[in-house]
Amino acid sequence: MIVPLPTGFFVLGSLLALVSLLNLSIYLQPNRDDIEKFVSRNIKLVVRFSFLLFLVMLFNWFTGTFMVFRPGEITRFFMDVGAIGLWVVLFTTNSITIFNLVKNGYRPVICQDSLNIVFYMAVLYLVLEKFSMPLMIVELVLALFLVTILYLLFTLSKYAGMLERIVEPVNIHPLALGFRVFSLIVGLQFMSLSYSRNAFIGLMVISYLFFMVVIWYMIKKLKLLIDFNEIFQTGSI
Repeated sequence: MIVPLPTGFFVLGSLLALVSLLNLSIYLQPNRDDIEKFVSRNIKLVVRFSFLLFLVMLFNWFTGTFMVFRPGEITRFFMDVGAIGLWVVLFTTNSITIFNLVKNGYRPVICQDSLNIVFYMAVLYLVLEKFSMPLMIVELVLALFLVTILYLLFTLSKYAGMLERIVEPVNIHPLALGFRVFSLIVGLQFMSLSYSRNAFIGLMVISYLFFMVVIWYMIKKLKLLIDFNEIFQTGSI
């Protein structure tokens, strides 16, 4: 194991949950119009973070597939490596964005939306403890998640190429917000690793499904602008 259980993963999960909540307290503050504009202009950072997330999730999918069909100590070791890799990507991404937001004058604010999310996470954990899911479900959902991230990267790359010509950029605040909720769920997942197998696997599946919905919503908004721009460039209108 890379870190001792249960203490190591619990500490890592707690740190990730904390930094995710700090981010959410900035993103969810009542006066967030300026934050939405600021986030929507930093598309290059979004592309980089999305690419890193894709790489680490691809590694986790391979190791998870081996664990399903060929369980063993070596496979478990690489699963731990993948888990630490995911933590590094999520924690680093959240830390960098907090630094950038604070540097530009934005501060964490305790608001009702943030408190509601904490309450929903607690309820979600208690509910998922009652359900058992096979690991094969995790691998299938993760495969779909990877395809979704790959499509997002393709769409973001096309959008980034035309961003300088756009007067009003697409609001990617929902994607940034969804990423923070996703990392919060992953933090809770790490914390539950040694205490409830049902909650651990359930949170994994829920985190993928939730972020997939957010990503597809974002892709739909980006595609509308990209398609319109392509039509305009060809002179079809």
